[in-house]
Amino acid sequence: MGYPFEKIFNGTLSINRSVQIKSEEELLLREKEKNFFQSLFDFMLIEENGLELRQAASIYLKNRIRSGWREQKKKQSIFDEEAKHYILNNFLKALLIAVPLIRSQLTESLLYIFYSEFPKGLPDLVEETFQFLTSQNIDKIFTALIVIKTIGKRFKFLNGEQNKCWLDIFHLVLPEILVILKELLQEQNNSSNEQDLISSNCSYLISKIVWFSSQLDLPYSFLDEDLFSTLIDLFLRILSRPLSEEYVSLDIHEIERTKWIKTKRRILHFFIKMVYKYGTPSQVKEKHIKFSSQFQLVSGKEILNSVLKLLTNYSKENDNLNCKSQRILQLQLIYLEYSLKNEKLNSVVVQNYEWLLPEILLPVLKFNEDDQYFWENEPSQYLLQEEQEEDTTWAIRPAAKSLINTMVDPAYDLDSNLITFTLQIISENFEGSSKNSNEGEGILNKDGALSLLGIISDQLLNSKFDEELETVVVEHIFPEFESKYGFIRARCCWLLSKFADIPWKDENNLKMAIKFLFHSLEDEELPVRSHSGASLQYYLKYFKNDFQQIEENLTQIITSLLDLINLVGLPDHVSSLSKLIKYAQGSIIPHAITLTKMLLETFTNAIINDKDNLETEYHYSSARASLKTIETILEALDQQEAILEICKILFPFLSTYMVMENAEYIEHFLRLINTITYCLEDYPIELIELLENIYVSFNKYAADCFSSIIEPLSHYLEKAQSALIELDNGKYMDILISFCKDAISENAFNEETNLEGCKFCHLIIQYFNGQIDNYIPTFLQIAIKRITTFPEYVPLQVLLYGIIANCYYYNPLLTLTILEAPTNEKISEKMGTQALQSGESAVLLFSNWFELIRFNKLRSSQSKKVAILALSSIFSLDLGKLPNLLLEFLPEIFNCLIWLLHSYRNPDVYLLDLDEDEEAKFEHENDLANEEFTLDSPIKPIKHEQYVKNVFLSAKDNNLEFIQELENLLEEGNKNFWDSIVNNN
Repeated sequence: MGYPFEKIFNGTLSINRSVQIKSEEELLLREKEKNFFQSLFDFMLIEENGLELRQAASIYLKNRIRSGWREQKKKQSIFDEEAKHYILNNFLKALLIAVPLIRSQLTESLLYIFYSEFPKGLPDLVEETFQFLTSQNIDKIFTALIVIKTIGKRFKFLNGEQNKCWLDIFHLVLPEILVILKELLQEQNNSSNEQDLISSNCSYLISKIVWFSSQLDLPYSFLDEDLFSTLIDLFLRILSRPLSEEYVSLDIHEIERTKWIKTKRRILHFFIKMVYKYGTPSQVKEKHIKFSSQFQLVSGKEILNSVLKLLTNYSKENDNLNCKSQRILQLQLIYLEYSLKNEKLNSVVVQNYEWLLPEILLPVLKFNEDDQYFWENEPSQYLLQEEQEEDTTWAIRPAAKSLINTMVDPAYDLDSNLITFTLQIISENFEGSSKNSNEGEGILNKDGALSLLGIISDQLLNSKFDEELETVVVEHIFPEFESKYGFIRARCCWLLSKFADIPWKDENNLKMAIKFLFHSLEDEELPVRSHSGASLQYYLKYFKNDFQQIEENLTQIITSLLDLINLVGLPDHVSSLSKLIKYAQGSIIPHAITLTKMLLETFTNAIINDKDNLETEYHYSSARASLKTIETILEALDQQEAILEICKILFPFLSTYMVMENAEYIEHFLRLINTITYCLEDYPIELIELLENIYVSFNKYAADCFSSIIEPLSHYLEKAQSALIELDNGKYMDILISFCKDAISENAFNEETNLEGCKFCHLIIQYFNGQIDNYIPTFLQIAIKRITTFPEYVPLQVLLYGIIANCYYYNPLLTLTILEAPTNEKISEKMGTQALQSGESAVLLFSNWFELIRFNKLRSSQSKKVAILALSSIFSLDLGKLPNLLLEFLPEIFNCLIWLLHSYRNPDVYLLDLDEDEEAKFEHENDLANEEFTLDSPIKPIKHEQYVKNVFLSAKDNNLEFIQELENLLEEGNKNFWDSIVNNN
């Protein structure tokens, strides 16, 4: 059958959305027709069909392979066997003849196919690929490299047999790859631009293949010294290749995207991986010691010397090796740092520090053109990028800072003179800046010196120089607050944060530092104000016991910090304001309401700008910081009247924004509500009503946030029991129950939500002891409904049975009555039997629960205590009136109770079997963490052994014969233990 693909894909590319939808629907309908995918595959490769349509076809095929190639539990593959066979048989040919735009889509498709088909479904692929690789045809070689790279990408992080499969393939192809790479390097000097492009692409693929091979275990190919030496030599030759003439006219950002730079970057990544895994003593596995030693002595030094040679070229104005690539420089510096941590390599780096610091590292630290652009045009973005230095544009600076820190860190014991030399460079740049006839160059040198001083500040504070630091601050930093250059003033504010903890001898100098920070809060440049506000937090501690000194500036500081939170919202600004509020205590009360209103206004403005997609990142930071600061205000207030006044402002705000489309802020809202519910002692009606908004949010876009919801809800349980039960005929109690149902449901977001839902059920029953008997049937229904879905996760099983246990503890008679009801025959049916006798549902649940107990699956003391209290409560009933089946089961219940009491007293005795089983030990610790309650429970203070004693002493008055019969069945050891429980004083 012929398919009108030209018409259909023209439709998918239409600017008319209805035409697009109609064409997409037609494609989905035609998928079910015979040979559809075979025809689509062919259409994509026929040149006459036009590149735009073929590209659309290749994207469609890739998306369908990604979503529909593999068979899933409830979904068959959309590709029949004939279609799969056709595509697999023709894939290599397609990669070979496809143009780059189509080939890139085919490569992605191949990766998705590999997830389900390779190696078993493609037994001949490796052999066919190897034939292409050894064919001497550059196009076939390129195709083979694509396939090998895709296999490596599929298996690079997999362990065991799957990783071995990849390393076997790598071992097979590596010798051929090295031959190809050597020939490519020889040909490149005399090649045309087109040939050079193919060569660069091949080199790049080879660099990725080798990098993929190094991700997990050592490739056994590398144990061949000649082979590994050849690889390193060829890679070093690539690193030393100059820029091709065709790229000379490109700017640095375009060059960064070329295969020429990408190949160098990938090779450096590989070298870093090797020096980290086999050159860092703490990382070397015992089986790799021999290779590691050889690598350090030979290859590691060769690479290090090559990197240093490249760096000498970087400092030249005409750098045709690195082309001033910041990514290349960053990776070179990272390699140097790892080399510093190796005893056999570090001396080489130390010997070169004298030129590395002034020529390479210091220039990186200086204020540059990119900084200037953002400073003048987008100061908020400048600050955010400065805060998040992992961003590509800024990544070079963290690498330089880290290398300098490692150099002068006494922990590495490299050379005690390095810190002295660093101080000498700082001094030379600082003093030379005033003598330099070029003012711009001089001020940049000064900025570099100040930056370098801040980087080594930690080492200076813990060295023989610490006594001199106050003089350095007074003579070199204080005067620069008068600089006409904003970035110098900002650097000085940052430096004051680094030297806040120096041993101040003259209190006037400390006061002067604080005065400069106060003054800088009103600087005309936003980055200066930002650094001043961030640094202030480190000096507030000096006013902890004498806050009156700061009160005269309190309004100014608060206003300035609020302005910073509004404009940028960095964590340091919030921290400064939070500490200010904390130390101010009573002094903050007159400002609290105004502060809160301003912060809410900041939040509102931020999310409006966020919705308009205007500089979203820092508006999000600003909004988040506003809510965090309000939390701090509430925590700092110690008067309930003041807290309530703040809350009256917050209630309508939260009621509105909790139910709006603000999913990214929901956790911050919940933290704020948690602070409110914690700080308030008496809950007003508005706070009770807020429960409805929390529930709406939970269902709307906070399904994954129940762990953040449960803590404020627990405060409601603790402080507002009467209101929850009585208001609106129990409406709010019903909301709490709905939380439980949704969180425990099989359709809940994840198992963590199930676990937290169970814990919340426990808390409700425990807090409302004896007040909510009408909800006991609901709790039992929630637990049993989930139990009968047979969840596999053990902590979830434990907590589900814990709900039933809580019901037994608080009302054993009602719980048994409900479980005996005829409607509960469904329990037995679902669990594999039929309820033929009264009490069988209860016995069946007990049996399953006891199995968990006997196999030591109750990990936490809380679960054990609940179980002990529940089983003891059974014996508080009139045992003679129990159903016969349950009466016969009493010895089992009694024995289980004894076991739990033993286990609670001596938990370690029951974990001895884990000592030699690391996997079981890990499972135990993981289960314990998930089962453990992080919130206080009302049953925590209960002395369970005393409770057991009281129950059984009372039971003997009414059921003496039953109890004595049970006690007589105990073995001697258990008799003595039981006697210590019931007869203790």
